Amino acid sequence: MQFVAFILAFSPSLAQAELCDELWFTRNLVFDRARYCFGTTLGRATFDNSDCMTRSPVLSEEDQRIIAEVQAVEEDFSFSVDTSRT
Repeated sequence: MQFVAFILAFSPSLAQAELCDELWFTRNLVFDRARYCFGTTLGRATFDNSDCMTRSPVLSEEDQRIIAEVQAVEEDFSFSVDTSRT
């Protein structure tokens, strides 16, 4: 969390947008590797749905921890990604 605050202090608007996108990507990469089927425009544009199997993947404990940590930061900073974009 300290790293996030450090980045935002030096370039708030640019860093916030980039960090928001990076966190979205990281979180969804975990889901992609679990063969999640993306339904949003951005999800389909970013990840390959050709091998998807489910909208409710079973995640390992490590994957669950990663998702929880990313979501906590996203919530703390009120990050929101426009998933209708490509």
